[in-house]
Amino acid sequence: MNKEELFNKYSNNLKDILSFFPNIKFKKDDIYVCPLCKRSFERSSLKHNSKTPLTLEHILPSSVGGKETVLTCKQCNNSHGSIFDSQLKKMLETKKFGDKTPGASKNASFMINNSIPTNGRIFFNREGKANFLFKPERTNPKFHNAIENIFKSEQLKFDVNFTIQTFDKNKFDLALLRTAYLKAFKELGYAFIYSVNSDKLRNLIMNYNNEESKFEGVYTNSIFPNTLDLYYFKKPPNLKGYLVTISIKSGNLTEVYGVVLPGADEIGAEIYSELSRMKDNKYKSKLTEIQMTRIRWEDVMKDKDDSLLALTLWGSNITATNMAR
Repeated sequence: MNKEELFNKYSNNLKDILSFFPNIKFKKDDIYVCPLCKRSFERSSLKHNSKTPLTLEHILPSSVGGKETVLTCKQCNNSHGSIFDSQLKKMLETKKFGDKTPGASKNASFMINNSIPTNGRIFFNREGKANFLFKPERTNPKFHNAIENIFKSEQLKFDVNFTIQTFDKNKFDLALLRTAYLKAFKELGYAFIYSVNSDKLRNLIMNYNNEESKFEGVYTNSIFPNTLDLYYFKKPPNLKGYLVTISIKSGNLTEVYGVVLPGADEIGAEIYSELSRMKDNKYKSKLTEIQMTRIRWEDVMKDKDDSLLALTLWGSNITATNMAR
């Protein structure tokens, strides 16, 4: 879908939601609300020269295999995109490096003979053997002669310690959360982002620079499908929430994750604690009872009566949070 088609689709969905909450009103009727900052935007924001433009953003960055798109405001796209995009790519680079994948490489800081600092790069050749590339232009000039003398020595032998930059695990998890959050919005519309529990997730994403913004809903499992999909838990009844499967790719490397999002009610808010309890020995037998069903936007957006699915999915009527105006 292009920007105008997405605007129309979700603007209509917002109108459907508002009809259930007559006390919530916007100054204008034809608007789109950014799912991240929750600010409202008029149709004029679709224009490139708008002072407050809406942008077409990949739910999962295209650099790691993402194709699906959604509308977000330019500020959220620019301020979040590069940071989260880089963490996903760095994780894949680190994985390739750790697996000694031919062609994998990382910038590194070296210490030669415990006294000579320099910088460069480590890369693995076709046989999976590490090669060290020292770069003089990234080294303090006062150490150039010492390094040159080592390589001119008749016996080329020296000790090297090195450090490499990997990735920020906390921001990596938040990057997956952001992807899962936007995927849930795409499929469920505004009823999802205006639940109290979803608002807590949004705050984690928006406060990504805060050291306390940690997300513990990322899981790995070999049975997760290699696709970007949204499911809701049907069984057991004490799990009220969603699972978003996310596949990130770089070359021949594919890593698959599952991100759990809470449902809209009080039981949904406890889903992470419940999953943790289910990992205990006395709950292991219950793991085989988990059943999930896939959700697609065609099943939610086609009918006004289904627009509140995210709030009523488990038979509960939940009050939405206040909407930005």
